[in-house]
Amino acid sequence: MSGLWRLPETVVVAIGGRAGARAVLLHHSLRNTVHALYLALDHALYLALDHPSLHLALDHALYLALDHAPIHLALNHSCPPHLGKLLTQKDGGVRVYRRCLYCNNGDPDVQLLPNLNIYSPDFPGDDLFQESFQDFTGNKMKIATPTPYFPYVDYQRVRETPGTAVMLTDSLDARLIHTFAHKLNFTFDVHEAVNRTWGVETNGTFTGTIGLLQREQMEFSTITAPTAKRLKAVEYLKSYPSDPFAIASLKPTLRPKYLALIRPFKGELWVGLVVSVVVWGATLWLLQRAWQKVAGGRRVDLTSSLLFGFGALLQNLPSDPSVSVSGRMLVGWWLVFCLIVTTGFSSSLMAHLTVQGRSRPLETFQDLVNQPGWRWATDSWMMTESVVDYFVKHPNPVVNHVYYKMEVGYVRFPGNIYVLT
Repeated sequence: MSGLWRLPETVVVAIGGRAGARAVLLHHSLRNTVHALYLALDHALYLALDHPSLHLALDHALYLALDHAPIHLALNHSCPPHLGKLLTQKDGGVRVYRRCLYCNNGDPDVQLLPNLNIYSPDFPGDDLFQESFQDFTGNKMKIATPTPYFPYVDYQRVRETPGTAVMLTDSLDARLIHTFAHKLNFTFDVHEAVNRTWGVETNGTFTGTIGLLQREQMEFSTITAPTAKRLKAVEYLKSYPSDPFAIASLKPTLRPKYLALIRPFKGELWVGLVVSVVVWGATLWLLQRAWQKVAGGRRVDLTSSLLFGFGALLQNLPSDPSVSVSGRMLVGWWLVFCLIVTTGFSSSLMAHLTVQGRSRPLETFQDLVNQPGWRWATDSWMMTESVVDYFVKHPNPVVNHVYYKMEVGYVRFPGNIYVLT
């Protein structure tokens, strides 16, 4: 019976002597069981419980009761006559007791179902299980809360001693609890967790609020974030949408207009153009130098070759430095290359001057990490156990990096304005 408390909807039926009804139905193992019956046998029936005919008849009766069907005990000729006579009495030699969860001023108790004869064809099997969760009849619930977490939960401490009762103030959880208590007719006490935390798991055992629920010292708690390990210890009720973890930064701003000259190309392309001019100018100079040594003629220096390359990109051509056929071929292909580059640059520049660009908004952790020289922070109350567990154990290294560079704290200005630092 040690695991029955995890199976509240399991129907439990026990058979025994009349003296053991309360001890069985109020046993600690049945503390969460909703439907439990005890068939209290007459002393003679209890002594004859091992008789094959009676055992078979009781098993059949229990099956019909659980199936909500009319019950009839069929005893064969081998059953002793005095047992059949007992079963035909008013209580059939069997009294039926039922466990009720909240009938004793909100506490569990045992009820005798009167005028029941399980030998009767019209035995009211449908009336055996009428436990309802619409009325807790004043049951006092014990509620755990770790720390104020406005607007979800807020309270005032009666005493500063950890673990004592607290008084809920206006918040989402307070409104929900008061509404539930009014509709379902129960009272409650709210206690703060001793260490004022949600709970950390060590070898399957939790501390804090989750530990109170795991040890069944409290019935339920205020807002608590679900994690994989917590879901193995407690059950969750989603009462309102979860609060997303978002990145807050300045709105995208207009980029300066003077940057429109360089925005048409990315930095890598600008570097590639400079390298191309230098490589092309050096190649042209080497070809002309080799031609001069073989065939003679006008000398071409390196500066003229480089300036021609830059001038072609700026659409301001200086004099042609080539003195050979190979040099003219190299110059011709360079002019084609410059025509393509300048055409693309001119069209892109016109677009950037017409529609001014904006800075890119941050949408993911990767965007945040990619910003050079940026710092990020959050308030200390945000770094709860579940949030830290998410960042530290996340398989994505970017998420881990965000946590390790996270700064915690705030600066308070007049008017209760907080700026994260």
